[in-house]
Amino acid sequence: ALSRTYAPFIAGSPSAMRYDEETGAFRLQFVAEDITKGLVTRIFLNEKMNYHGGIQFHVLNGTGARHRNELQVLADPDGRDVDVALVPETLGPFQGSFSSKGGGLVQWNMTSAETSEFELSASQNVTWWKGLKVISDQGLVLCDLQIQDQEKSARCVVRVAHELLFNYSVELWKAKALGIHKRVDVLDSKFLGPLLQRRILFQWLSDEASEIII
Repeated sequence: ALSRTYAPFIAGSPSAMRYDEETGAFRLQFVAEDITKGLVTRIFLNEKMNYHGGIQFHVLNGTGARHRNELQVLADPDGRDVDVALVPETLGPFQGSFSSKGGGLVQWNMTSAETSEFELSASQNVTWWKGLKVISDQGLVLCDLQIQDQEKSARCVVRVAHELLFNYSVELWKAKALGIHKRVDVLDSKFLGPLLQRRILFQWLSDEASEIII
């Protein structure tokens, strides 16, 4: 139990708490109440075992302060629905390439950002229709990007926070015979890991098959 991330004291009524022992991702949602106003929510985390590279956290309708093996969260005075996300600090890799199952080479790049963002682009020699969908932990479509011909890039800012932590997926789509749009790749959450305030760029480099490059 001491290796798990959990909240032993919640200053309000909890609505959801989830922890992934494989990735270290943690999310807590609770409703602040008048009787607990000014009290601190305490989240225990085992830094040595699960977060030896550091942590990254984000709080909606509140503020967070890191202490040794603990994150303290204080709800905003006028905030009620508090949402806390915590993940290990990403140590890489931050870029790579892979061969699409539908043919072609796709390059990806990840950088820090104030929000969660996705961008789809293509090199000049790639003209056929391409698409990218981002599916949330809850199974909702957060982004639906499309490019074709001279429209070489499309960008999406994820408006729903903390929904790319556990079992989200990224789908790559491509126009095949007769221009029919088909899903050719599904990248599960293990591919990029928990995403919190990250900008991810996927670029189609070619429509020809190629070897995986990491």
